[in-house]
Amino acid sequence: MIEVLKKELKDLVKKVIPKEKRDAFLALIKSLSPGTRIALVGHDSPDPDVSGNFKAWKFYFKSLGFEVDTLAFTKGESTLQNQAIEKFLGITFEGQKFFDERAEQYELKMFCDTTNTHSSLEIQPDVIWDHHKEGGIFLEDCLVINEEMGASCTMTYLFLADMNVEPPQDVILGLAMGIDRDTRSTQDEGATDADIMVLQHLISELEPKNFKIFNKYCHYPPRSIESIRRTGRAFGNVLSENGVVFAFLGETRSEEDNSYGIIADELTCAENAGLVVVVGIREGKFEKVSIRVDTTKTFGYEKVLKDVFKIDFYSRESGTTSGGRSMSAGGGIIALTSYEKGQCKDEEKKEIFLADKHAQRWSDLQKFVAEKSAT
Repeated sequence: MIEVLKKELKDLVKKVIPKEKRDAFLALIKSLSPGTRIALVGHDSPDPDVSGNFKAWKFYFKSLGFEVDTLAFTKGESTLQNQAIEKFLGITFEGQKFFDERAEQYELKMFCDTTNTHSSLEIQPDVIWDHHKEGGIFLEDCLVINEEMGASCTMTYLFLADMNVEPPQDVILGLAMGIDRDTRSTQDEGATDADIMVLQHLISELEPKNFKIFNKYCHYPPRSIESIRRTGRAFGNVLSENGVVFAFLGETRSEEDNSYGIIADELTCAENAGLVVVVGIREGKFEKVSIRVDTTKTFGYEKVLKDVFKIDFYSRESGTTSGGRSMSAGGGIIALTSYEKGQCKDEEKKEIFLADKHAQRWSDLQKFVAEKSAT
């Protein structure tokens, strides 16, 4: 079975990575001086797709005799899952200062899972290795290999397979984690046949002890609302009914923006969580929302934004964001009215305003789900 799968993977390489780009990439690597230093750069707040890529490319380049540095910058908090996978894989993300002090030493600067527009550091890349067709301002002196698929770790493994490279267990594990998390266990609508086939192959190659580790870091058992409430103040007012899990964070600072998504991710572990919504008021000027939708539902988060929060995902002025191309994860920022801003400035009225906003959004969500159930 595994040998048949390997043959299918070989055939898949030719479809996923165009020969002319593969040859140009190999020529670029061949032109590097012996022992040269390579910079691998990821996007802001790197996820397992970045970590898995870095693990694989570091192994590959070091096998060719090159030195490798891994760089990225995290704004605010990183999710507990991302932190755990980074630590387990032994990936350390250096920052802008680290790169600037060594800039002249790098003969190759390669962006993984990001474009030069979305990179976490101010660096001009020589190579962009990404799984999104859109985004980025591509430069003349930059080789762009950006094929449309669920995870860039899929592309990386197919390249290694084409080079007849047999990655060790820790690299196989890192790539499997990257694909699994970026495609939500291949349930994401952006997952391709290539992602599914490669992930199945990688899992089949894992030794029993590493398969247990894969499950430990990538899959969690459902948690009760009560256990989530006990994890701290952020979950102290979680509401759950009819598959809707809702948390209202009150007023938050702009530097806390990352926590919305982290809390939303945590709440998806709650039992019967079909729709997760996290709402707060950012510095008395905006209403901020993060949404997670069960991928088996017939609507994406853009439907929730439109029907509940009255903002259009497809409008450039909407302030919406998405988790890659997935319609299961995203959010938006809504400007408060002048009246609402005034309520926030008045310390005596702010508490009442926040309580009313909390109740309003919970009511709006319940109405939305009821209407969806009726249809």
